[in-house]
Amino acid sequence: MVEHLAEAAARFCQETQCWRVEVEADTTQADEQFYELDLPSGTVLEAVINLEIDGRVIRPMREVLERPAKTLDERGTPVGYATIQDNQLQFYPTPDGVYTFRGLVAVKPKLTATGVEEFVYQTWGRSISYGAVATLKMVPGKAWTDPAMGAAYMKLFDKGVVDCKRRDYRNTPLRVHGRPFA
Repeated sequence: MVEHLAEAAARFCQETQCWRVEVEADTTQADEQFYELDLPSGTVLEAVINLEIDGRVIRPMREVLERPAKTLDERGTPVGYATIQDNQLQFYPTPDGVYTFRGLVAVKPKLTATGVEEFVYQTWGRSISYGAVATLKMVPGKAWTDPAMGAAYMKLFDKGVVDCKRRDYRNTPLRVHGRPFA
């Protein structure tokens, strides 16, 4: 059950991007394009909501590189970024000096995490539990297997995802202490 809760929590946070964390101001170094983010323990980067370099919003690299004649080996003031692995940013072009960057990112719990942020648990714990029950009900060949009931619980989980997406989290306080699954 704990594994199913962890998977449901990760999926919920992935689909809703409700768990948001500030990227505190940090600086680049000349000729270094990769930067590790300081994320809450037990989380991975899901999406970049907003990222700024010296107060200017920069865009995802896929948008920046769509223009012709752009190459990854350029140097200059970064105008784009990519997410690398679970906690890193890559800037484009590679910084040619010291720039200050900061932003807001969405995270999700790792599957090995022991909990989620308290506000996620308090507000969406029931919806997350529906996702866990849904996947448990879909396990074939078990005494508790009931695909029809699993589908009903999945609808409840999906409704929670939709409801969460409708809420405005821009003013949600950012916290880093988690609530255990069990």
